[in-house]
Amino acid sequence: MDEKRCLGCGKCERVCRGNAITMG
Repeated sequence: MDEKRCLGCGKCERVCRGNAITMG
């Protein structure tokens, strides 16, 4: 899950959310 990896990164948070939506 990229979301957990992005938890530490605030700037890539938006990118993580986009990936999560794409992964469904």
